[in-house]
Amino acid sequence: MMYAVTANSMLRAGTRAACLPLTIDSAQTSLRLEPGCHHFDVCDGATDTAVSEVVQSRAGRCDAQVRR
Repeated sequence: MMYAVTANSMLRAGTRAACLPLTIDSAQTSLRLEPGCHHFDVCDGATDTAVSEVVQSRAGRCDAQVRR
């Protein structure tokens, strides 16, 4: 079974420039290192950032985070 995981973050004023590259790096790392991660989107707005990820299982996602 596949799961879609989404998260929205409101950004404090002046933090977007620092936050966006870290969010993109996290997405790329998830795709590269987590076998169950099939898709990862980063949606950037002026005052918020949203991420959406498609994973193979909830357990696989949690295990990958613990191994880091």
